[in-house]
Amino acid sequence: MARLKPEFDERSVNTIGLSIDPVDSHKGWAADIKETQGHAPNFPIVADPDRTVAGHYDEEARAKFPNGWRALKPYLRLTPQPR
Repeated sequence: MARLKPEFDERSVNTIGLSIDPVDSHKGWAADIKETQGHAPNFPIVADPDRTVAGHYDEEARAKFPNGWRALKPYLRLTPQPR
């Protein structure tokens, strides 16, 4: 996502991340992402260690994919914003 941020910016799309890890772990894996992918996350990341928000996405995913959804997976949602 970080590598694609300029393209999202051109389209006036805001990017945020949702993590089920606590905030203090984000710095560690952000450095790992930079090392392995070449770009560190350059967008806000919301910590959701109690999975309150993630649970809602999981419920939605189970409804859409009843035979294949086993756990929270990376999820990309693009929502058009009114001008």
